Amino acid sequence: IVAGTPDGRTVTLPYPLCADCAPVPLGALALPGGSLPVLALHHRSVEARPADTDGTGGTLWSVTPDSSGGNDAAGTPYVPPVSYWHALRPRDEHGSAALRALTDSRAGELFKEVAAAVARHREASRAVEEYTGPSSRKMSEEAVARALPEVTDVRLLAGVTGLVRNAVDRAAAAVRYVTPPEPAEPVTPRNTARTQGMFFDHAPEHGDDTTLREATAFGSERLYGGWWGGGLRWTIVRQILGVNHVLGGEAAFGQPVPSTAPFTPVDGWQRDEFTVPAGSLSWTSLLGQLPELAYRAASSALSPEHRAGLLVLLDTLAAGPLADPAGTVRQVDLIEPYSGTPGQGRRGPVHRLGQVLRKGARTVVVIAERGRNINEDVARWLALDHDPTGVFGPVAGFTLDRERVLHEGMNPDRLTRLTALLREQGPAPWRPEAAEEFHAATGIGPLQAVALLSAAVAEPGADALALLGSKTRAFEAAQARLDALPGDERHALLRALLPTDPAELWTKGPDVEAAAEVWRERLGSLVRVPEELDLDLSGTTPGAVDLVLNAGSRNWLTHGTDVPDGTGRPALRRVGARGSVASALTALRTLAYTLPYGHPLRAHLPAGLAALRSRLADPALVLDLGLDWTEEGKPIGVPIRAALGLPESGGADADGLVRAGAALLLGPGHGYGNHEKLLICPAGLTGPDDPAFGLVEGTTASRAGGDFLALRALLEEETEALVSAGLPDGSAATGGTTPPEAATSSQGAPHPGHLPYYPAQDPTRAVPELVAEAAGSLGLSADAAALYLMLLTLPDPTDRNCVRWTEWKPARVKKARAELAATDLVVEAKRSRAGRTLFLPCGWIERNAPALPLETWKEGLYPVVGSVRTMPHLPLPALFAAAWARVRGGDAPAFEELDTRTSRKGRRR
Repeated sequence: IVAGTPDGRTVTLPYPLCADCAPVPLGALALPGGSLPVLALHHRSVEARPADTDGTGGTLWSVTPDSSGGNDAAGTPYVPPVSYWHALRPRDEHGSAALRALTDSRAGELFKEVAAAVARHREASRAVEEYTGPSSRKMSEEAVARALPEVTDVRLLAGVTGLVRNAVDRAAAAVRYVTPPEPAEPVTPRNTARTQGMFFDHAPEHGDDTTLREATAFGSERLYGGWWGGGLRWTIVRQILGVNHVLGGEAAFGQPVPSTAPFTPVDGWQRDEFTVPAGSLSWTSLLGQLPELAYRAASSALSPEHRAGLLVLLDTLAAGPLADPAGTVRQVDLIEPYSGTPGQGRRGPVHRLGQVLRKGARTVVVIAERGRNINEDVARWLALDHDPTGVFGPVAGFTLDRERVLHEGMNPDRLTRLTALLREQGPAPWRPEAAEEFHAATGIGPLQAVALLSAAVAEPGADALALLGSKTRAFEAAQARLDALPGDERHALLRALLPTDPAELWTKGPDVEAAAEVWRERLGSLVRVPEELDLDLSGTTPGAVDLVLNAGSRNWLTHGTDVPDGTGRPALRRVGARGSVASALTALRTLAYTLPYGHPLRAHLPAGLAALRSRLADPALVLDLGLDWTEEGKPIGVPIRAALGLPESGGADADGLVRAGAALLLGPGHGYGNHEKLLICPAGLTGPDDPAFGLVEGTTASRAGGDFLALRALLEEETEALVSAGLPDGSAATGGTTPPEAATSSQGAPHPGHLPYYPAQDPTRAVPELVAEAAGSLGLSADAAALYLMLLTLPDPTDRNCVRWTEWKPARVKKARAELAATDLVVEAKRSRAGRTLFLPCGWIERNAPALPLETWKEGLYPVVGSVRTMPHLPLPALFAAAWARVRGGDAPAFEELDTRTSRKGRRR
C-alpha cells in the first residue's frame, strides 16, 4: 500500500503486513534530526515504523488519538487526531537533542538507574505493613532526571521514564521466565488459607455465584452485589462455610486480621486472630427461605444445573446453625466512626470484613460492608450475631441498627432427608391435578397456580414449559402477577407447599391444602383481576394494578424517612416517589379502560382513587420526585427562589428545608456541590390549577417527568369521572364529561342479551343512540357505523380487539368491514404493527411497543406520548361522543392538501 505526504514523499507498506494485521500507511512523519518514520493506522491506533520498504522493522511506538499517550507517550495526557499532527513542536529542544545523541553506554546506565530505583521501592514497601513513601513511578522519574540532566521538561521526562520502565519491566519478566522455580515447600490447607482465605479450594460444580444467583431468584428478588469480572467465583458457598464454622464455636483460620483494624477488648469481648472469607453477594436474605429453596430444588421445572447449585447451597447451609436459626441468629447493622477525614466523602480502608468477635458463647461475624454515610462520617457493617440463648445485646465498640432476628429455617434432619431423596430419585414428578386443586381452593387462576406449584422457577426452558403445559408469555405473565403479591405472603405459600415429610413430594405431591389455608388466611381478602377476564394490561404492572384495587389496605408512599425539626412536633416524612405516582395513575386509567362496564371490580376504582387522594392529603407527606435540574440542566433552586422572591441562599427552617409556598420545599441535593432539589408537599396543593404546577412545569419542562404530571391528573375531576363510569350498579354510565352537544348520544346501555357486564369499547352497547345517529348520517348499516366509531375513537382498534369487544361472528365482521372499506371514510392498507387494515384518512404515527401506532387525528382526543401505551382520560361513552362531535362539527379525519404555489406559466426549457 502506497501513501503520499503533502511535500511529495511517498511511503510503502506490504499488504498484508503479517498474518493477522494490515495497517494502512498514512505518510512519513518528519521529526527533529531528520528522522522519517512511517505512520500507519492499525485499528484505532497510529503506529510508527522504520522507513524501510519491507515492513520487517517492527513497531517503534504506538499511540491512540483522542486518548492519553499510554506507555509509549506517558508524558502526553491527550493525543490529538492525526489531522493536527502537522502542528506538533518539540517540547524541549535541548532535551530532544540530548536524547538523539544518547549513546548505548549512557542508555545502559539509564536502564540500571531505573532498575535500581524500582528495586529500592519494592524493598521499602515490603519492609512495612503500610507503605507511605514515594511511588515507584516517582522514584523512577527521579532516577531518569539524575541520569539525563539535559532533559528539563517534566512531560518529556515522564515520557522517557515510561519507555525505560517498560524496558525494565520486560527485562524483569524475562528473568522470572527463565529462572527455574524454587522447590515448593509442603503446605497444609490451613497454612495456605492464611493467604488465600478459608475454604479457598472449595469450588463445587454448579456452586458458583452466577449459578446460585439465578437458581435462588424469586421474581424481582435477586441476590445483589457480585463480581463483574470474567470467570467463575465461589464467594457465597465459601463465606457460608466460614460463617457456619465460626458460629459453631470453631476459630477462624483464614487471612490474618489487618494491623490497621483497631480493636480494644471491652466488657469481655475478644477477636479472632484470623478472618472468614469476604464476599460481594448479599446472601443473608436466603436464610429465611430454606423450605422454599428445598421445594424448588425438587421441582421438575428446574434445570439440572440450577438443581445441582441448590443442592450445593442447601448442603452448605445444613453444615451449621444457619440452617435452623430458631431465634438464635440475628442479622444486624454495626455502625462505628469511620477512619478518614470527616466530611470528605473519601472511602477509607476496608478493615472489618471477615472479622469474628466473641463474648462467651456468643459470636458476631462481619460479612459485608454496608457503605459509608458521608454526612455523619460513619461506617456501616452487616454482621450475623449468634447467641444460643437468643438474648443478644450490644456489641462493644459499635452502635446497632436494623436488626432482624431469624426464626424461619429448616430442621437439618428434614433438609438432609430431602437432599438425599433428591439425589436418589431425581426431581419430584409434576402433578397438574395439584395445580387445578389449588386454583379451585383459592381462585388464584390456572396459570398462576401452575407457576406457583412449579416453585416459581425463573425462565423455565422449553422442556419445562411443555411439561407444565404452558406458553412462554403466559407463564411470564403469571410469574409477574405472583411477583406482585406481598413478599412475605408469597414465600409463606411456597413454604407451605413443602410437606412435613419431604418424601410425600414423590408419593403424594405438594401440600396443597396447607398452601390453600395460607392463601385464605393471608390473601383471601386481596382484590385481584381474574385470569378469565383476559385483560390487556400492558403498559402497567401487576403490582400497580393490585395497589389500585386494594389502595385502602396497602402502604402507598409510606416507605420513607422522617425529617425531625428538633421541636418535638410531628415530623415530615420524606418519601422517594419517582415512578410511584405515575404508575398508580397508569394503573387507574388502564383498569378504567379495560375493565368491562358493570363488572364488580369497577366498584373498587373510585375507592382506589379516594385512597390515593387521601394519602396525598397527608400534611406530613413530602415527595421527592427527582426534581433537581431545570430544562437547561442547571440547579432548580435558583429559578424557584427567583420566581417566589426568596433570597438567593439560606432561609431553611430547623428541619433543613426551605418553604417555597404551601406546596413546594427546597432541600439539599444529592452528591457534590451546594445545589438544591425541589420537593413537593401534595397536601399544600389547592387543586389541579394550583400555580405551583405551572411554575414547576415552566422551570423543568421535559425534566418534570411523568410523576409530577400524574400528580396533577390525580387531582382532576376528569380522573374522578373516569373511574366512576360503568359501575356495577349502573351509576355514572356517561362518565360525567360528555360535551353538551353530544349528551343525547352518550348514554350507556346494557347488551340486548342483558349480560351483567360488557366491554364499553363496543359502541352498540356503550352508545347505541350514537351508533344509530352515525348510521343515519353516514348512510351506513349499524354494524358498519359501529366499526367506524371504533376506528374513529379508540387507540387500539385492532381487528382482533374489535372482534373481542363486539363478539361478532366472522361473517358479520367481514360484511361490516367490506361495507366500510367501500366508502371514503377510511383507507385500506397494510401498516407495520397496526393489527388492522382499515385506517382513518390522515397522518400516521409510528410508535414502539407497548404503544400501538395510530392516526394523527386522534391526538386531539387523548395524550399520545412516545412509546407509552395510550390510555384515554375520559370515560368511553364520553370519548365516543367527543369523537363524533368533532366529525359532526366539520373536523372529520382527512389528509392535508399540499399547497405547492406553482406559477401560472411553465418554466421555459
